[in-house]
Amino acid sequence: MSSALRQEVNPNYIGPDGTPGIVATNSNTNKTQNYKLFYFGDTRTAQVLPVDSAGEILIDAKPIYTNGVWDTTQFEGLDDSTQEVIHGKVQTGVREHTTRTNQEVPQWADSNQQGFGVATTNNQIAQSVADNEASGFNLGSFLWNHVVPPPIRWGANFVKGTVQTAQVGWQLITEGPASFVEKAGIQGGSYDVDNDSFMKRVVAYPMDISPQQDYMKIDCYSYQPPYEASMERSFGDDKGETSLGYGLSRQSPYRKRLGAGIILPMPNMVADKNETQWVDDNMSTMAMGALQHVNKTFTSKAGTLLAGAIGGTITGDMMRGINTADAFNRLTGQAAIYTAIGTKEAGRGEIGANLLSQLTGKLGYDITPETILSRAGGVVANSNTELMFSGVKLRSFGFNWRMTPRDEMEAHNIRMIIRAFKQWSAPRKLVKLNSGEQAGDTIGRAGSPSYFLGTPNVFRLRYMTGGGRTILGANKFKPCALTGISVVYTPDNTWNAYDGGQPISVTMDLQFAELEPIYNTDYSDKVQEGRAFDPSDPNSLGDLMPISIVKQDVPSSSDVGY
Repeated sequence: MSSALRQEVNPNYIGPDGTPGIVATNSNTNKTQNYKLFYFGDTRTAQVLPVDSAGEILIDAKPIYTNGVWDTTQFEGLDDSTQEVIHGKVQTGVREHTTRTNQEVPQWADSNQQGFGVATTNNQIAQSVADNEASGFNLGSFLWNHVVPPPIRWGANFVKGTVQTAQVGWQLITEGPASFVEKAGIQGGSYDVDNDSFMKRVVAYPMDISPQQDYMKIDCYSYQPPYEASMERSFGDDKGETSLGYGLSRQSPYRKRLGAGIILPMPNMVADKNETQWVDDNMSTMAMGALQHVNKTFTSKAGTLLAGAIGGTITGDMMRGINTADAFNRLTGQAAIYTAIGTKEAGRGEIGANLLSQLTGKLGYDITPETILSRAGGVVANSNTELMFSGVKLRSFGFNWRMTPRDEMEAHNIRMIIRAFKQWSAPRKLVKLNSGEQAGDTIGRAGSPSYFLGTPNVFRLRYMTGGGRTILGANKFKPCALTGISVVYTPDNTWNAYDGGQPISVTMDLQFAELEPIYNTDYSDKVQEGRAFDPSDPNSLGDLMPISIVKQDVPSSSDVGY
């Protein structure tokens, strides 16, 4: 935990009898130990930690309480009722402390949760074992005797790991995946570098580009995980739905606009390529016969068994019925299929080849029915090959510009443009939570350690014509990642520079890839809430471009779209 954000909470809130602090027996030293409550504002974590006579946290101190969860492996001498009283006092203390210091109140300490959430890691594990024993299966005994090796069973690391896992699981359950991940230091993409917004005005090359000239506009945005909202515990509650029934709900990946953008001349190569994935799919006549057999023999009893399995109410009789049905089908299913397709000579030919293949397989020879038919009769069974849709593909784009500065200011703009694309596309090195960074920092120092890497910024690309209108005759873009940048400072294969070392000319190659595929709904005027881009609003965070509805008698509506 960051010492800069460590705050001692009023000790009067801790003692079960109104006295400051807590006194218990330390399980590691077997000695009486004083404890105090501390609150770490950077992770919104409350911990009761052992302290020395001066009230300072001991080195390598292990908490006996974290956000409503007691670790009973670390102390003795506080019964369940005392733990509950202390927990209630901690909730009140943390709630008042965070309110007084203008911090967000943690969910576990909210007034609506007063008196709830107290638990011990040992109690949670014991309850899980008891639940399994009641169902006829001793999970704890099974894991202990069959999974955990004897040398590890009694090891300190195993005990500590079990406690830590229980604490993490409890936090995940009580706070939800999204909140848990954020508190773990993965801050949902909400990490910005102030220096990324260094372009307060539009930077253009050439500087005197004509307002009547077509151009390309590139804007940069900090990244927002598109599926972050779908991970919230409350997602869909207001609509009475969840993502499982309707697919995953996606939001705009644009979180905040960084700077005023970059203007460059129209690239020499303007092209797009929309692709989908199609694959060859085969189904032989015999395979179709198997499918038809399953359809015909799926009786009401089988449906009942399936429904019971899905509903989790399957009984012993049902299980025996499934086993019986399975054995029966193994014995009779193939015969039924052979009967179905063996009414014609051609069908009997395939049956014969299939039987010969099985018989030779028993002798250890792998001879397929197709090989038998081909060698014996010069034919193969019709595979009924069909091209089937299998998925989508993401588009990518490459652009190249040669930039030759005519004066010092234009050289400055070129350097800014190159620097912007390099800096904006670099992955974020997130701060190590206990590395001593200043409060509010989310980005680590240069050279500092980092457990996680944050997603780089993303881009909005637009082809524009005079007056700032979108070009109808060229493709539109969905949000893009800058996957590669290449700069050549010697495009003529020799070093040429002005005084001060500014290259006379440079070439810049940018490679972009869209974050989301193109769908048919992207050509509709009905757009999901929050995702429509408003060209008249420079700060609009919508990611879907306006697409006109084509009307044959209105030429201006002929927008090529994506």
